[in-house]
Amino acid sequence: MKFVFLSLLFIIAASTQAKDALVKVTFGRTSAPAMTELKAGSRFSTSSKSRSEIALENGLMRTGSNTSVLMQSEDNIVLEKGLTLVATKPRFFRRSIQVQTPAHQLKIKGTAQIYHNPGQSIRVVVIEGIMTISLNSMSREKVTLRAGQVLLINLAETELPEPLEIDLGRLISSAELLADQFEPLPSNDLIQDASSRQARDYDILDSSDGDESGDEEDEWDDGDASEDDFDDSSDIDARNEELLHSAAADAIDDLDGDGDPDDGLFNP
Repeated sequence: MKFVFLSLLFIIAASTQAKDALVKVTFGRTSAPAMTELKAGSRFSTSSKSRSEIALENGLMRTGSNTSVLMQSEDNIVLEKGLTLVATKPRFFRRSIQVQTPAHQLKIKGTAQIYHNPGQSIRVVVIEGIMTISLNSMSREKVTLRAGQVLLINLAETELPEPLEIDLGRLISSAELLADQFEPLPSNDLIQDASSRQARDYDILDSSDGDESGDEEDEWDDGDASEDDFDDSSDIDARNEELLHSAAADAIDDLDGDGDPDDGLFNP
């Protein structure tokens, strides 16, 4: 019995031991070829017009052109510069992957894209799931983003901005790191669900804004409505105020990494 117990402990310990990251596929010039193991403390980089996919313990990471990452540990990555997409494995108890920059900590439990321009800006988008980003400063200020939300951070600022909303459908169709060149992500079904849900939500908002049929009067007539029943209209107004306008979108170079300006990515 004691032998069986010790054997089980050995199996559990072996299964939970951290594995090295593995370069699965590369396109263009990269610092290591496919099937290279990336041990803790090693760096990986891509050149111009190059991409890669790296298998992690709890998901995967894709890197865009001119990107450099440091593998702190198997699921803890320092994004030194450039563009990366991180996707955690979909499962009941979904584990997170951590991405660091000099001033920020990002915990991703889902699929997210992160661009780091050192000394200038960080741009993050949650494609599905959630991500928490916090400052490394004493304030430890934190923002949680959900699917369809984007954070545009000016590194000269000492506080985190408010999240804005991006058109997931356009991003998915144009993002270089979601292109058919790669195999479908394990989270692909969740990405499609998030995009469809966002499209339905905005269809509802559009129909609500254009509805002049007098339904509000009918609601008062049924005798059950109260002032609280009309709070949704203020929520709609507040949400519309949070949407990124085209003037702000013009200041973004290439959030989706396809080499072209991001015109049209943001919800009007």
